[in-house]
Amino acid sequence: MSNSKLVKFLNNTKEQPTTKKNYTPVVFSDSKGNWLQKHTKRSHTVEKEITWWCKSGSKITDRYYWLKSNLQQKILELGPIWIYVWLGTCNLTSYNKKYISINAHDDESINHLVEYYNKIIELTKQYNNCKITILETPVYSIYHWNCHRKHKTPEEFLEQDTVLADQIIKLNYKVKEINDSIISHSPKFSNGLKIKSKYKKKE
Repeated sequence: MSNSKLVKFLNNTKEQPTTKKNYTPVVFSDSKGNWLQKHTKRSHTVEKEITWWCKSGSKITDRYYWLKSNLQQKILELGPIWIYVWLGTCNLTSYNKKYISINAHDDESINHLVEYYNKIIELTKQYNNCKITILETPVYSIYHWNCHRKHKTPEEFLEQDTVLADQIIKLNYKVKEINDSIISHSPKFSNGLKIKSKYKKKE
């Protein structure tokens, strides 16, 4: 998802709440969360209530163990919380100096993410005043990122883009299944984007 599309999505969802807050919303993420935080308005009734647990470059394993060590204390500080888990991009792709590339061409990264999404859910089940939603991963482009970073031959990443799109679609399908199992749902951040993918959802 491009930055402009994400900003448009945010601007279209700024309705004021009509009921009192029961949970403090927590965005649990990597650099995506840091970027999103910069585009929130502290004057907005809802956005000023968001707590941000974000660390750039973090993979899901690292964030899981951080959460395991800190969740109990955070709940004592904040009261009832609703965690929005927005992790995955740092497992699907790697950042090397200025450029990014795909981590795996098979489903290894997807399976690892699903495993740790479920671990995070099981962890939160230990606390009655903690709810959770797994957020979908927006489609992004290795090719366009590396073009922006002035890579000399960015076209070599076009095939990786196709593989990455397949992986994100598969991952988001798994995310929907997980959220359905805990009676939750994620916004579809990639709606409206034209995605090249060979992946077909099983009927």
